[in-house]
Amino acid sequence: MNRNSSIFSSSSYVKRFVLTAAGILVVAILFVAIIDPNNTLALSPPFERYPAATNQRFSYPSIARSKTFDSLILGTSTTRMLEPANLNKNLNVSLANLSMNSATWWEQEQIFNLFLRHHKQPRLIIWGIDTIWCNPDKTGSRLTQRKFPEWLYDENSWNDYFHILNFKTFERAGKQLGTLLRLRQPNYGRDGYRSLNKKGAPYDLAKARRKIYGQTAPIAPAKALDRPAIDAATRKNWQFSNLKTLDKLVSKLDGNTRVVLMMVPYHQNSLGAPNGATMLRYEECKKRVFKLSDKLQNIDVIDFMFRSSFTNEDKNYWDPLHFNEQGAKQIEDSLVDFIAKGKPASKIYRTSVKPRQGGDKS
Repeated sequence: MNRNSSIFSSSSYVKRFVLTAAGILVVAILFVAIIDPNNTLALSPPFERYPAATNQRFSYPSIARSKTFDSLILGTSTTRMLEPANLNKNLNVSLANLSMNSATWWEQEQIFNLFLRHHKQPRLIIWGIDTIWCNPDKTGSRLTQRKFPEWLYDENSWNDYFHILNFKTFERAGKQLGTLLRLRQPNYGRDGYRSLNKKGAPYDLAKARRKIYGQTAPIAPAKALDRPAIDAATRKNWQFSNLKTLDKLVSKLDGNTRVVLMMVPYHQNSLGAPNGATMLRYEECKKRVFKLSDKLQNIDVIDFMFRSSFTNEDKNYWDPLHFNEQGAKQIEDSLVDFIAKGKPASKIYRTSVKPRQGGDKS
């Protein structure tokens, strides 16, 4: 073989390689664009998609835009066990649960604003208030280690195409295809709900207690301190900056939207001793939340965050922060009693609707 034929052979090989690579790239782009794993692209087919990403920050924007829903549950994982289907029939609404694991105040603001842009007058907002909002002096980080795709939260569906050429997008497209073909279970329902017990394992009380107490035997609730661990003057000067953000957000809603700020039911072991620093922080936070609710007619508070027959019962929990299916049923029933039936305080919740005191002290 002469030198010229060798050159032509090499050139032909390079051309075939480039064309093959280009063809594979085009096919890959078309695959992702058609499957549209995030369900946000401008020109994708109208498949009945499920949320494909394990990271809810990618899965929930399309749900927030959906006209299927007129109401919203949001917060962190502490409200994830509220199942929309169990509330819809009694509250006459169509709820999406877009509570995200470890969601910061800023991430909650983004999903709320996105929902509000596509639902000008939501019927009901249930907003879980937990430690994220009850930080006395600091706002905390805007983001977690979980990636947050800001481009999915804007109103430009065309710029989403710039983000389809990466491994995670291909992975989500594969999962979405498997779901569409019914070869795999979706990560979340179309309303955003999925039980924290995603594998459906039998409830293990001993395992729950190890997470709650660090051992399988329960520990008696901490006794009240003789005097407050933090003096009243210091507590009065706490800023709770995140609650100021929450105030601005809920103030966007008019009187046609019912807003329920839900102080979440942490297990009593997480609340600490009466007069202790932890409980004083939460009590002061609750005072500010109740005060916030006084400003607007359409906002009420339902408070589960105190020692009660619910928060003292280990069988209601997976761990110190998260109630299980048994606990969820009681919380859902309480929300229905409060929102739909107008019932005032009970043994497991207090409310901004008079009287404001209540609940047992067991």
